[in-house]
Amino acid sequence: MKPLHVFLVSLGEYLKTAPSTPPPVGILSLAAWAREKLRGLRITLLDQRLERINHQEVARRIIQARPDVVGISYMTSADTFVPGITKAVRDALPSCTILLGGSHPAAVQAAAIEGTHADALVSGEGEIAFEMILRAIQDGDTFEHVPGLYRRLPDGSVVRNPGELPIVENLDELPFLAYDLLDVPRYWTVYSQSPIPPPQKQVVLSSSRGCPFPCIFCHKIFGKTFRGQTPERLVDEMEYLKKKYGAERFDFIDDAFIQDKERVYRFSEEVNRRNLRVKLTMPNGLRTDTLTQEVVDAMVAAGLRSCACALDAGSPRIQKLVRKGLNIQRFLDGVEMMARHRVFTYGFMMFGFPTETAEEMQMTIDISRKSLLHMAFFFKATPYPNSGLYDLAMQLCPERMRNLDFTNHDVYYNPVVNLSAVSDEELLYYLRKATRTFFGSPTRLYRFTRDCPHPFRFLQFFPGAIAQSFSRKRGRFRHPVHYPEGPAGL
Repeated sequence: MKPLHVFLVSLGEYLKTAPSTPPPVGILSLAAWAREKLRGLRITLLDQRLERINHQEVARRIIQARPDVVGISYMTSADTFVPGITKAVRDALPSCTILLGGSHPAAVQAAAIEGTHADALVSGEGEIAFEMILRAIQDGDTFEHVPGLYRRLPDGSVVRNPGELPIVENLDELPFLAYDLLDVPRYWTVYSQSPIPPPQKQVVLSSSRGCPFPCIFCHKIFGKTFRGQTPERLVDEMEYLKKKYGAERFDFIDDAFIQDKERVYRFSEEVNRRNLRVKLTMPNGLRTDTLTQEVVDAMVAAGLRSCACALDAGSPRIQKLVRKGLNIQRFLDGVEMMARHRVFTYGFMMFGFPTETAEEMQMTIDISRKSLLHMAFFFKATPYPNSGLYDLAMQLCPERMRNLDFTNHDVYYNPVVNLSAVSDEELLYYLRKATRTFFGSPTRLYRFTRDCPHPFRFLQFFPGAIAQSFSRKRGRFRHPVHYPEGPAGL
């Protein structure tokens, strides 16, 4: 029997303002799971961001490969290009099965398949559903037995199958990521999710799924229940990747890596028992206000070199509004614990939450300056579809939410909407001020050069970053408009 050719695409254009190009872990997991469960598969993978090609070229490469199945994974910024790509593929390959998945389809669900030529949409964790879909194709069956799947009927309408998408409860059952489908050394020459400049012999791993914290600006793909691989299974994969590819650094993109502190301790012990001698980074961040000295010591012993720390907002009112509930003093204490070990830390902060005032933006700046963070990234709050933040913005300032355009959106320079209680110009003023004041400390710059991996390679990027912080063009809203202040007392 002819092998079923599956063509997986990680969709999203490369942007100079957001150059992060990590390996597409989600579809690497899908590919690995499918290969383990099914025979007769041939899988091809295309990472648009790594290839730095446009959407027309993506469609051309799919058509040229003439696959039986196309799976497209994408974020909200690529949504407007999916209809064109799927139409081109459908016109050229009418019998090809087209599947959609990723963070945007998981967020908006049925809305993502409307207006496209896709056959089905997986709106969440996808390994088991993907297996069931491919098995149905091999058997000449329909997709109606796949729980929770959105599928297109012969008349063009879309229905959702009864039930919920099945998930992998025991993450130790996941096979090692299918890194063999990638040219791994190419990823060493570009930025991963960590801001440490290339070249770095790094790979990306996710050792857990699910996050119990209710922050309204975050995704919900993996649910609220924490599931983690055992330390033995996790270190097995690290050891394999180190031997096969020479990986020296492991970037963990877990949402809640330290949720199970006993797992952290056992992980550290296992890494040291095997004498792996690796470097670890946590680019998705750790819940810094839950850190203990014991956890920090264990992480450092395992090889922790850099870590993101998400403050998000310095205002207790905003913390409550967005349901982050961060204990700011404990956040500062957690950063200080890592600073004592000279772990390179960088903060995530956001401006422009609904009803946020200038005084509250200044609080975020003040907390950032007070902290012992080495770096800080200041973002604009973005109400992604179907997030709690989107719902809150629709409730508090619905007039601003009309005609949102996420095309080529990135969180640095192309804001989507201003939800705050200040004008567009004031919001951008505070973003520029945050960068200037944070990096204006000689002590911070000294600690940066002392603790940063490859500091001189990093410093070559500073002039551009500082110039952007003074530029009045930085981050202008594409459709500037001023709105009245939000309701008082919120």
